[in-house]
Amino acid sequence: MEIKKEGEGKGKGKALIAHLTIIGCLIALFMNKEKQNEFASFYIRQTLGIHLYWLIFTVLVTGFDSWLASMGFYLSYVILWFYSFINAIQYKKQEIPVIGLYFQKWFKQLA
Repeated sequence: MEIKKEGEGKGKGKALIAHLTIIGCLIALFMNKEKQNEFASFYIRQTLGIHLYWLIFTVLVTGFDSWLASMGFYLSYVILWFYSFINAIQYKKQEIPVIGLYFQKWFKQLA
């Protein structure tokens, strides 16, 4: 049986809710407003960025009539989301490669 340190796991539920959809991210954002948790805030900012990445690039990719461009984009989205989700489950604060740092800076005021 693994013994948890005091405070470990707090905010994990909010972090996992944020990964569900953009609506889940907004729900987690409002849940975290009253009693802020740094772990939850980190993943709310990160998943908000991932979901906005998906929205913006979906609009851009629809302009291309290329199966390869579409698949490359969707594959990158799934990899980024999965990478973030696994780290949240493991209770690790790890930014997604390349753009994670920007998401943390851009959305610092939100969460």
